[in-house]
Amino acid sequence: MLNEFVFIKSLKGSNYQLSVLFQFSVVVLIIAVITNEIIESFRDKKKFLKLLAVLTRIPLILLLFLKPCVGNTLYNYYFLFTFFMYYLASPIVLPSLNLMLKNDYKHQHFGKYYSVATSLNKVVMLVVTFFFGLLLDYDNFAFRYVYPASGLLAIFSIFLLTRIDDNGFTVKKHFALLSNVKNTLKETLVSNRAFRDFQISLVF
Repeated sequence: MLNEFVFIKSLKGSNYQLSVLFQFSVVVLIIAVITNEIIESFRDKKKFLKLLAVLTRIPLILLLFLKPCVGNTLYNYYFLFTFFMYYLASPIVLPSLNLMLKNDYKHQHFGKYYSVATSLNKVVMLVVTFFFGLLLDYDNFAFRYVYPASGLLAIFSIFLLTRIDDNGFTVKKHFALLSNVKNTLKETLVSNRAFRDFQISLVF
């Protein structure tokens, strides 16, 4: 929500632009449908993740060199593009890390490690958000320095995580998206009726 706050308070973005920013984190989830196929089609997955980290975080770093202008439509659209690229990496990076971790940790430890990691993540986010808010009260354009710093940290973290052994990875010789989607739908709609009914109930 802080990104939207920055967009409204600091850049005076329009309601239409704000609605687009709100949708990015949801729209990119469409990619999650083919994420597994994308990941398994790359032989050197660590190199792919490093390249993805750089390409999707470079726009954040470039904010340091662009002078913000309140109400400037071009700058606002670049800001939107920056966060579209940022969100774009999540449906690919997170499943990739899950694949790397699943064979490196015993299943009985997953719950404990996940709860610790999630708790630490929320605490850090609360603290960072609090101090970022204080900076924005002092300087409306403090995001020019905060976002590039977070982009560098994100690249460093992904590079660090790619040092994990990739025993959980396999390589596919072909991109079998349509057949896999067909099999998944068949299993969900025909074989797994309990799950199908559960999903239908969420719609209504």
